[in-house]
Amino acid sequence: MTELADRSRISPKATQRREEILNAAVRCFKKKGFHAASMSSIAKEFGMSAGLIYNYFDSKESIIEAIVDRWVREYGSRIHIQWDHDRAVHRVEVERVIDSRLSARAPHADDLSLFFEIMAEGFRNEKIADCLRRAGVATRSLIRAQAVACYRKNGFEPPEDLDERIAVISSMFNGMLFEVAFNPESSRKKLVPVMADTLMFLESKK
Repeated sequence: MTELADRSRISPKATQRREEILNAAVRCFKKKGFHAASMSSIAKEFGMSAGLIYNYFDSKESIIEAIVDRWVREYGSRIHIQWDHDRAVHRVEVERVIDSRLSARAPHADDLSLFFEIMAEGFRNEKIADCLRRAGVATRSLIRAQAVACYRKNGFEPPEDLDERIAVISSMFNGMLFEVAFNPESSRKKLVPVMADTLMFLESKK
């Protein structure tokens, strides 16, 4: 059973407690790193015993899974795909969306460090890898549903390779986060128009 499915069975009070533990875990992971942080150090950060934390999460991996699930839910709440017949108007909207996504994440280097650390852990830990794969499927499904609705609203059928296009776009966003985080000289003002050109090519090419 996935983390998302589990949440439907949890009481509001327990849900709040889980969120508080996740916040403490995120702070702990940022301070110590994934491997150095233990369940006891997470418990200390939260101010409760490790035994009580095990009532909500059975392992450090399950905490990571819940953090990733939360990222997916937050990402899904921000997705809003629009399309305008006026290409100039549409380009302005595409650039605005790209810049807002990067602005929301790029300044928070500690958040990005945790993101990249979890991604790296996926190469060593199959449980984390499976969690990341499911998160990828979930986010791409959210994007696909909106993209299909947008194409059809404007009188088009989605391209047959829509899934592959979405995978490329997702990879581009992850790469842009890495670029902005580790190369401060890279200017979003210069990168965003290039990415907008690429996205508009991917969405309109027949």
